[in-house]
Amino acid sequence: MINPKKQTEGFNFETYTNEIFYRVLDQIKTLYGIKNYNFYSNKTYSRECSLFIDVHEYRIIFTYIPSDVSPQLKVDISADFFLLQEPHLHVLKIGLKDALSDGWEHCLWLEDKQAVAYSEVLYREVHSVENALRKLINTILFYRLGGNWWEEYMSSKLKNTYGLRNDPYAQRAPSFRNVHTNLMSIDTKDLLEILTFKTYKIKKENVLDHSLSEDELSKKYHFIMNEVCNGKKLDSYTKDLTKILMNTVEVDLDFWKDYFEPWFSCSLDTFKGKWDAFSHDRNHVAHNKLIDDKLFKKYRSVMSDLLKIIREAEKKFNDHFESKTEKYLEELEKRKIQREAELYERQKMYEESGGEYLQEEEIVSLLTKKIIDTFHEIEEKVYYRSDIEIISVKPNIYETDKVFEIAHRYLYKKIYVTVESQIDGSQSGVSGLQLTLYSNDDIEGTYDISFTNGSVSFDEDQGAYVPISEKDLDIAELSNLERDIDTLIENDMPEIESTHLAGFRCEECEKFAINIADDNGFDIGACLNCGHINGVGECTRCGIAVDSSEDELCFSCEAMLLN
Repeated sequence: MINPKKQTEGFNFETYTNEIFYRVLDQIKTLYGIKNYNFYSNKTYSRECSLFIDVHEYRIIFTYIPSDVSPQLKVDISADFFLLQEPHLHVLKIGLKDALSDGWEHCLWLEDKQAVAYSEVLYREVHSVENALRKLINTILFYRLGGNWWEEYMSSKLKNTYGLRNDPYAQRAPSFRNVHTNLMSIDTKDLLEILTFKTYKIKKENVLDHSLSEDELSKKYHFIMNEVCNGKKLDSYTKDLTKILMNTVEVDLDFWKDYFEPWFSCSLDTFKGKWDAFSHDRNHVAHNKLIDDKLFKKYRSVMSDLLKIIREAEKKFNDHFESKTEKYLEELEKRKIQREAELYERQKMYEESGGEYLQEEEIVSLLTKKIIDTFHEIEEKVYYRSDIEIISVKPNIYETDKVFEIAHRYLYKKIYVTVESQIDGSQSGVSGLQLTLYSNDDIEGTYDISFTNGSVSFDEDQGAYVPISEKDLDIAELSNLERDIDTLIENDMPEIESTHLAGFRCEECEKFAINIADDNGFDIGACLNCGHINGVGECTRCGIAVDSSEDELCFSCEAMLLN
């Protein structure tokens, strides 16, 4: 602690440390049994205390460093043997930090062995998740595309990046020089790029085809090439030419739809949302950031969920591979033919409609991004809470479905949002979305956003498209949606710790949701799911609620009697 907020004249080191210590002691007593404590060393600027919590002894050293410029107070917690994941160690250190912070300008965290222990556990699990997805990708793609899928299909960007990275690794470990190791060194975000990778092929009919010379895009292409051939720099037309050339190709292979989608129990958008969250958590762990017990539980939950999805996909693929391979191949071929027919029809409609306004897919992408940004703001506010689960996926605005959901793990309450859409990709067309907010299954409100498309025409004199009317985006009601969700969370989803709940089921609904805490606003014995009042035992000595349906000694009294 650096720089006290009040003047240090008359500062009594012993009185101050006693006050801080006993304030924290009162907090710990309500949660754990304290067998003994004692200040066994008292010096002018240093005091040492022994504290027994449960069966563990902790030594706390307060060291005061007086100074006319910047007085400091240093606090060390040590032990002969740290059980680094013990919850009472976390309560002790955070309790001391909170008690001290009120009186000092700065709190400098020097070392935290418990946070390091959390990181070590999480980092092992990070590797398990990453390697499980690497294995699944290799298993499926080696089967469907052969042993050279990486060299034949991946982008030059990926191959160059990891080729440069793998060569030095192979030199250092000569035993593995003749094995395929690209995916073992690939970054977490690039694994997702492989899942969603697409290859393209030239359309049968495109702007380079002489038979389509009267098409607007073909006219523009010929105009640009005439300009370039007559001395105009190609750089002037890079953006327009890229757009024209992209219009000459269509998707050939869609890795997700063709190879991975049949085996996953969730949609691509759901998996991407979970993987993005995992990647964010992974960086927090890998970069040695501080981790408390809530974040530790949250990260483990995210990784456990992902690992389950990946391993289920692997099992489903392996089972299918063994018993129904032929049927699987036939089904994929049918889906490929159907998708090609759909792509051709959509492209034909676009080419015949003409105009450089936003296409339907671009309108959908724009509106989707605005919705995602709003949900992300909400998620960031409550991400630390381990008592709620957030299900945020890329909205599919073509369907009336949940696009965002928050569920309370103990109160069995949920808040979710659905979307209905009307998309018009024509010139000056008006597209609208209606978002509906539910609390459980009751409608709390509806929110409308809209996009009005622009319109353009081709100016023969300028040789370019010129606007007739401008596009307009109205998303004002997204702020109201965010505000109302924040209010529902605050009012209907109070933060509940797992220590507030009994370890036995409710008599009525059989959920593990019985309250045994007296400081969270709920009655002792009340089921947080159905409201039924259950019988909860009391301590036969001090009378507080215990984690049992029968009367018995509480932890603190049992420990006191044993001493």
